Amino acid sequence: MFKYMQVKQRILLDVEKLKPHEKIMSRPMMCKKFGFARTTVDAAINELIEEKILYSIVGSGTYVSDQRVVKQIDNPDVSSWGIVLPNLVEDIFPQFVRGIEDYSQTINTNTVICNTDNSISKQDEYFRRLVDSGVSGLIVVPAISREQGEGGFEIVRKAGLPIVFCSRTVSSFIDAPLVYSNDFYGGYIATKHLLRAGYRRIAYIARELYQSSRERYAGYFAALAEENIEINRSFIYLEPLRRSDGDNYYSNDDSYYFMQKLLELPDHPDAFFCFNDRVGAQAYRAVRQAGFAVSDDIGVVSYDDTGICDVIEPKLSSVNFGGFEMGNKAAAILHKSIEGGHLEGTNVYVIQPKLTVRDSCLGPK
Repeated sequence: MFKYMQVKQRILLDVEKLKPHEKIMSRPMMCKKFGFARTTVDAAINELIEEKILYSIVGSGTYVSDQRVVKQIDNPDVSSWGIVLPNLVEDIFPQFVRGIEDYSQTINTNTVICNTDNSISKQDEYFRRLVDSGVSGLIVVPAISREQGEGGFEIVRKAGLPIVFCSRTVSSFIDAPLVYSNDFYGGYIATKHLLRAGYRRIAYIARELYQSSRERYAGYFAALAEENIEINRSFIYLEPLRRSDGDNYYSNDDSYYFMQKLLELPDHPDAFFCFNDRVGAQAYRAVRQAGFAVSDDIGVVSYDDTGICDVIEPKLSSVNFGGFEMGNKAAAILHKSIEGGHLEGTNVYVIQPKLTVRDSCLGPK
């Protein structure tokens, strides 16, 4: 992901909290806050000005536009789509948004990005606002939350808006198009690579709530079973979900302590397959704390293929779930639905993940 895109997404999160015509933080302050060069910050702000999310007054500063949500009735030649995501700052979603925007720009369509923080109430409010603003369709990654209800989706249904789901769907829209990554296959190829490299005692460290963590576990299980390796269930960790101020979040600390305990065993794991790159980074921490070397003693493969992988040493092997391809496919499907085109066959579309091999699992020495 380009650096200016990272800054752009952070500015969007700040803009969401401001009122129209309210002044945003100065560019020098952004450089200090985000840790990027002035040219990178300028590129992000200039793009937001072009998209009419911000406007600038020479000698005064940059301000929030009142056109953050563009109404179709104001410009009948340009349509708008609503993009509703659980957490825009997670590393996996910028790739996804880029895939949507690359497609939408070719058909003269704006995208309005909404961040729900995995809150059902925020998600419902965004649906109301997007319907009122006159968007022509929605691409949604539903919030995962302990809050109950699908009231916002009923608003979408009554409005008759085309909707495309990504990663997961909801019961009230079970027939709507769904685009998702093949997590079973991702878990399978990650574990299979570790096996081919010579690792045999492979642990799986994951999250409990997500369906994707279960599917990756199933792929992990299938790869081991294929090699007639008995599953050691004490090597499997499904991390409990935590709650803070009504919103869901999870900490990597518990998985770190679990891996620490495993590495104290006489017959400890010789590899970790981790649910995502953040857990993979915690695996590095646990391995080094135990006096082992990543790759030579303990192999590590993770998931999402984010920027973390090229920063830590040795570079982390990771499964790329195909975020760009998922977003691009969802955009193409939504466009066809809006234009009244017939979607042939099943409404479920599967993106195949790919393993990016780096230096974290070259084989035990």
